[in-house]
Amino acid sequence: MLQEFEYEAHIMGSELAVSLVGESKDEADETFTRMYALVQEYDESFSRFKSKSELSRLNAARAMKVSPRMLEILGLGQELYAATDGAFNPLVDVSRFGYDEDIESVLHQERVRVHTGEYNTNVSSMVLDVPESRVELKEGQTFDVGGYLKGYVAERMAGFAQRMPGVIVNVGGDLFTYGLDAEDKPFVFSIDNPVPGTESLRFSYTDGAVATSGTYRRQWLLEGRSFFHILAADGNGNPETDLVSATVLAPLGHEAEGYATAAIVLGSQAGGRLLAAKNLDYCFIRIDGSYLMSPGFRMRIED
Repeated sequence: MLQEFEYEAHIMGSELAVSLVGESKDEADETFTRMYALVQEYDESFSRFKSKSELSRLNAARAMKVSPRMLEILGLGQELYAATDGAFNPLVDVSRFGYDEDIESVLHQERVRVHTGEYNTNVSSMVLDVPESRVELKEGQTFDVGGYLKGYVAERMAGFAQRMPGVIVNVGGDLFTYGLDAEDKPFVFSIDNPVPGTESLRFSYTDGAVATSGTYRRQWLLEGRSFFHILAADGNGNPETDLVSATVLAPLGHEAEGYATAAIVLGSQAGGRLLAAKNLDYCFIRIDGSYLMSPGFRMRIED
């Protein structure tokens, strides 16, 4: 008889939740152990809050020989930048605006704007030398994988469970799913509407990535005003956007997360055009609480 086995942890500055569908708890436990070891590896390599992580060492040194894993992840960031015409920019530096510690220390706190000299968000000027396994960042550049790594890792983790009838991996709101639930039905997910007086919605989905980016969870105070963790493409502050939430469905985890962030930066109209051009389904929530969604997403809504 199929069951759903649930696992939770806190890692990568986020809540991790895994649901595995199967008959054997021993198999599920073994699968989760492998999954957790993988997410730990990525957290150790890419956390910007750990001074000894490879990413922190690269940002400090600016030029160094890096691991194949680092080359791959930085390359994905460059690809997202190109695919979104710069709306998603991995060189924007949110630490300059007070997010320079783990979110648990930052959330709802008054923070200080950090002035760290020159600021360079020109992705085309950084050097990614794949044959030599070498990266060179220019003066004032800091690479941040926070806008797409969780989705990538969720997909990689889910890959360990492909032999099981169903799996959901949720890394801080960035999900990847395969298969069906214990009743042999598609998984059903919900989107919370943060605007008072509105209703959330439920939708079905399987075999792909789901990512939600929003302006309302990771917030703090900066110079007495509310500030959130997504920066405009130029990196000089929050974007002027009519969205509070963007949910994107995509075949790949890093794409879902990166495009959701880009949609927030662009706003509902330009963001919708971008996602339509990429043939990706989406659901936006505007600042007035109204929904805007693609036709394909609308077909997935559950009553």
